[in-house]
Formats: sequence, C-alpha cells, structure tokens
Amino acid sequence: MSNYKICKFKEENLEDLVSLSSEFFKEQYKKNHIPLIEQNRIKNDLENGFKKRLYECLLAKKEDKIVGYSLFEYKQKNHKILKIANILESYVLPEHRGNLIGLNLLALTLRYLKLRGCKSVFAEIKNDNKKVLFKDIKFFKFNVYKTDKDYILIKKKL
Repeated sequence: MSNYKICKFKEENLEDLVSLSSEFFKEQYKKNHIPLIEQNRIKNDLENGFKKRLYECLLAKKEDKIVGYSLFEYKQKNHKILKIANILESYVLPEHRGNLIGLNLLALTLRYLKLRGCKSVFAEIKNDNKKVLFKDIKFFKFNVYKTDKDYILIKKKL
C-alpha cells in the first residue's frame, strides 16, 4: 500500500466522495451512467448522514486524490445511537485495486468502530463478489448472518 494514506472524511471531501459513491453504484448495478437526480440524492443522503453524526467515513488517498473509501453508519433506536454499525459502502477505484487498499480500509474501519465503542458490525455483500466473499470474510472472521438470492448479510463481533 505504498504512497497511500488512510484518513477520516472531512466536509471538504464531500464532492469527491459523491463522485466515488456514484462510481460504486455504477459498478454495483452494472450501469454506465448515474443520472444527475440520483447523484443529488446520493449527495443529500451523505450530507444528512454526516450532519446527524450517524455516518462516518475513512478515505484512502494517493497524492491528495481520493482513490477509495469505507462508509459506515451507527444504528439508532428511538433517536439513541446503539453500539452497532453497518458498513454501507466500501469501494476502491479499479485502477488502484490489488494494492491492499480495500483490505486496509476494512481493517482500519473495524478497529475504528471498536475504539468508538461498537460491539458488532454488519455488512451486506453481493453474492457475485466472490473475492470479498471467500477471502476477506474469512480473514476478518465474519459470520454469515442471513442470505438471499442477491446478497449475503455478514456480522462480526468486535
């Protein structure tokens, strides 16, 4: 992971994060283009999540360019934040894959959540993401929590 650094999201990174999140959705849903209205929805969702302090994000940067991220949220019940987190998105630009960036983002996300007092974390992974399913899940000792035809919900106690 040479020449890369992992840092916390700052408000000034919002536009870059929206752009990367749009790339994530294009790849997830096999689309060539994300309409402007959808990009605005992504931006609004992110702004609201950060403003309410429910979302946090770790960024992977190379020479001040964001090349990957891990976005997570804290679960809440009756307006009280619980000690449970969901990893909402984890993405690395295709040209930067194979450098352990995704693995390091996940490791640091889990460590960060544990330091913040979380007791468990959930993530949803598409069934067709074989690399993550068989490599990273076993490495981090996630448990399969629930499955359906498209996704696997995994859980890890911290």
